[in-house]
Amino acid sequence: MLSSLDPALPFGGAIDWGVVHSSGRPQKVVRSAANHLVLADGRVILVCERNFQRLFVLDNLHRQAWEKLAQIFRGYLKMHYPFKPGNRIEIQHINSQPAATSPFAGPLLKAGFEKDDAKLVLWPSAI
Repeated sequence: MLSSLDPALPFGGAIDWGVVHSSGRPQKVVRSAANHLVLADGRVILVCERNFQRLFVLDNLHRQAWEKLAQIFRGYLKMHYPFKPGNRIEIQHINSQPAATSPFAGPLLKAGFEKDDAKLVLWPSAI
């Protein structure tokens, strides 16, 4: 996982990754301290925006990939301020759908996230 501000990021900002916003417009990856990219085998598989409030899954992820993502999220929660701004991860939307009703909710729930209305929340106690 890389911050979209990381100088090691091998991609420019505002690249069209083929992600479509709910309005139908292409969703750009914007360089911001609150945005992250998850790469696997040199490809972006997940775009995380607004401190993980919005996720865009860009690849068909198998069970082991979801388990690895959960490890990454738990590792993020172990970081100290100012590297992480909050004490939990609250996913509000996945691919422009409410997180709790997204087809991707199942693997995240198995990884320790909890439903909170339409959100999925990972608490530090889950790590």
